[in-house]
Amino acid sequence: GWGVFASGDYQSTNKHFSLKAGVRLDGCNYSLEMQRFWKTLSPRLQLGYIFSESWSVNANAGVYYQLPPYTALGYKADGEYVNKDLTYMRVMEASAGVKWSREMGSQSRILLSLEGFYKAMDHIREYKGYRIFPPIENWERTFAEGKGRAYGMETSLVYNTVSTHAALNYTLSWSERFFEDLYPEWFPDRLDNRHRLNVSVSHRFSKRFEMYAGWNWHSGDRFTVESQYLPSDDLFSYAYLFTSPNNVKMPDYHRLDVGFNFHKTTKRGNESVWNLSVYNLYCRMNPIVVYTYSEYGKPVSAAAGMVPIIPTFSYTLKFKR
Repeated sequence: GWGVFASGDYQSTNKHFSLKAGVRLDGCNYSLEMQRFWKTLSPRLQLGYIFSESWSVNANAGVYYQLPPYTALGYKADGEYVNKDLTYMRVMEASAGVKWSREMGSQSRILLSLEGFYKAMDHIREYKGYRIFPPIENWERTFAEGKGRAYGMETSLVYNTVSTHAALNYTLSWSERFFEDLYPEWFPDRLDNRHRLNVSVSHRFSKRFEMYAGWNWHSGDRFTVESQYLPSDDLFSYAYLFTSPNNVKMPDYHRLDVGFNFHKTTKRGNESVWNLSVYNLYCRMNPIVVYTYSEYGKPVSAAAGMVPIIPTFSYTLKFKR
């Protein structure tokens, strides 16, 4: 494959207004369609304006292309590539936001930002089946091509001092897909997490010791499960009925991670760091899969988690230049 990129930027004499623009072309020799690099013309533009020391606004827009998954590109049958009809995946994205910041003293600062975004996606691929993993044989025939969209807003609050960093980030978003071979209407994406919240704090108590903690929470992922069992010709089996793709929302995901760093200078002047970290401190068994079983002829769904608390220990030696 190959790619060409060019960009330029401009800033006004008073440094209040800024502009950055660029364009990219991509191509590869996988197929005749992908060799036509002019079809992957990817312009992008970024604008910014500073009203004062505290207030500023920004806006971005661009088109981006990406190769399909290598597993799809590399699939062969009888020594020949099967998926010659594949083309670049395309994302068109636009966002705009506002930022506010203020000094809270000689050595502290607070930053607040709010941004809205919209993404439109074309030529994306989705597994047609309802199992976790595709079948080993003829899996390339179990994928459909469609489009997607995502939109929402992000806000963040950051507080910094010489020894402390604290941040709170919240995202409200929608992510949807449309695949004509799967469903006649738009349906939620598997990662359609409506709410997402991240809180992180780090503090350096001295030159030799610091600690950090981070709490992550988001609405549950989505999964496709059977909605109804229908009797079949075989008295001992059922036909499965699905109302729509990703029709079930899993329980919310959350976990707390903590870590401690111990710094020391060796006799030769090098810096050594001993680290103790704990992933998922309160051992939340976040669900990663949903399974369905029959109870009195009706489908019942349950979620299962597999990742418990995980402590880790590491040692890093930084050599002095």
